Amino acid sequence: MSHVAASSRYHPSHSVLRWPTTGGHYILGIEEYHMYKNINIGVHHIRTTATTSHDYATYLYGLLMLCTENFNEWSTYSDKLR
Repeated sequence: MSHVAASSRYHPSHSVLRWPTTGGHYILGIEEYHMYKNINIGVHHIRTTATTSHDYATYLYGLLMLCTENFNEWSTYSDKLR
């Protein structure tokens, strides 16, 4: 619940963090990154999910790292998909 209080705005996806699931972090990361343009927060949540071997998050995080030319991080996560 601390994530909700720390935010200056509330949107429904924040409620997913009440239950610390990988899916919750993944959804919140996508929303923060794409909808709200909070790139650092979005990448943090997507990376958190990718470290748990969530295939979609691993793929998305790897693509984000490739697009930002962070090749070392990209290779680490692309190797997890093989």
